Amino acid sequence: NAKKLKPSVILMDIKLPKMDGISATRQIRAESPATNILILSSFEDEAHVLEAIQAGANGYLSKMLPAAELVRALRP
Repeated sequence: NAKKLKPSVILMDIKLPKMDGISATRQIRAESPATNILILSSFEDEAHVLEAIQAGANGYLSKMLPAAELVRALRP
């Protein structure tokens, strides 16, 4: 629960078992507006990226990124 734990960053996948990552992003954004949410997904099409940003994600990263790039994206 982001509201309780107050993480500074959440890495969110679009495909989740119970709730999709876009819906989860909207919910987290409403409950914990200071939390940064980065979508990490294999979907790289413009529609998914736009939907994630409109839901309140701070960024969208490809699962194909090298690990060093992912770490760099997570640093303030």
